[in-house]
Amino acid sequence: MNLEKYNISTDFVDEIVDNRLIKKDKMCNTNIIHLDRNSADIINKEVGDYVTINFDDITDLNEQEKVKSIFIRYFKILLKRTKIKDTDSCLIIGLGNNKSTPDSLGPITVKNILVTKYLKELGLIDQEMRTVSSFIPGVRSTSGLDTIEIINALIKVSKADFIIVIDSLKTSSLNRLNRSIQLSNTGLKIKDYEYKINKKTIGKPVISIGVPTVVDINVLIYELLKDNINKQNILDNKYNLMVTPKDIDFIIRDLADIISYGINKSLHKKTYML
Repeated sequence: MNLEKYNISTDFVDEIVDNRLIKKDKMCNTNIIHLDRNSADIINKEVGDYVTINFDDITDLNEQEKVKSIFIRYFKILLKRTKIKDTDSCLIIGLGNNKSTPDSLGPITVKNILVTKYLKELGLIDQEMRTVSSFIPGVRSTSGLDTIEIINALIKVSKADFIIVIDSLKTSSLNRLNRSIQLSNTGLKIKDYEYKINKKTIGKPVISIGVPTVVDINVLIYELLKDNINKQNILDNKYNLMVTPKDIDFIIRDLADIISYGINKSLHKKTYML
């Protein structure tokens, strides 16, 4: 059945791109994609690199260690492909709503980031530690400001050379829910709004990190119903609902730990403080 007319969308490029463009690292179940202008225009995405790390059970300690290692490897590769120098300073933004667990990945991750800007200004750490600052902008309903306005103001204050944004994403596959991490150097589109956070809009390179924490309810219905119930009538609903697992609290915590650890390890030559 074709679900296209039901506006089921995804933030994951490897779910919509031609399979011929996907390079698979089977050793660690990772998909690597580079979109040129032509291929990016076809699927309405940005030109650049996309890496999707897939896993089964992030609550398993052995799996966590494996994903940490894979994350660090590909995050460092992405830094190089984005031409980020070891001396470049970084501003890390945790997008999302801390009061809504499925949307809290960004804020929780940022709380575990090793912030060094003030330490370097005080001369308390050496040059092998990158200058890093961070911020949790919250949502517009509480701040009254668009996220991009806040980020542009923070760039002026922090003088950051590049930006990392962390956010919860949407997937079109029930099996992928909380089982993937997407890394990209193309920026990020703010959910429910048309504007994007990328080099064009803020003037700095942007690396985005996201995890699929919600799935469209239409996907859930389609994948779960196997009997003769009229799927067509259910799919025609206008509720625009999203679904997330009941153990999302524990999963988000583990994912935030993995991502923050991977970022900290990747950004600094010395990691004695971690």
